[in-house]
Amino acid sequence: MDTKAGKHCEDDHANCEVAKRETPVSKSDTNKIKLLVESKLILDQLLATTKYDEPVAIPALQLCGNSVFLYSLCLAADGLYVGAQEAQGMFPQNAFELMNLRNVVNLLYNFWFATKKIANIKQSFTITSVMTPQPKT
Repeated sequence: MDTKAGKHCEDDHANCEVAKRETPVSKSDTNKIKLLVESKLILDQLLATTKYDEPVAIPALQLCGNSVFLYSLCLAADGLYVGAQEAQGMFPQNAFELMNLRNVVNLLYNFWFATKKIANIKQSFTITSVMTPQPKT
C-alpha cells in the first residue's frame, strides 16, 4: 500500500492503561475493565483472521502510580473468556526496595514476550484472501 493511511495502520497485539499515583479505586477498576474489553476485541480479531489452533492469551498491562499489573485474557470455550492477573509488582521508591525493580523488569519482559508471540501468530497464521486481478485501464 502506498497511501499515507496504509503506512500508519494499527495492528494491536496487546494493550496498556496508565494512571497517576493517587488514583481512586473506581478509576483503577474502570481501567482494568477497559483493558479486558480491549483484549477481547484483539482476541476476537486474532481468531477471525488467523488459523491458529492453540490456546492464546492476550496480555494487558496496567500502571497505577508505582504499581504494575499484568493481566491476560483467553478464550476457554465458545463464548467463555477467562481473564487472570498474571503478575504484579511495584517500582522501588527507595534504595531498600531496589529488589522490587527485578520483579518489575521480569513482569515487563513477560509482557513483551507475550506481545511478540501474538505478533508472530498474526504473521505466520494469517488467512490470506485471494485477490482477483483488476483489469488494466
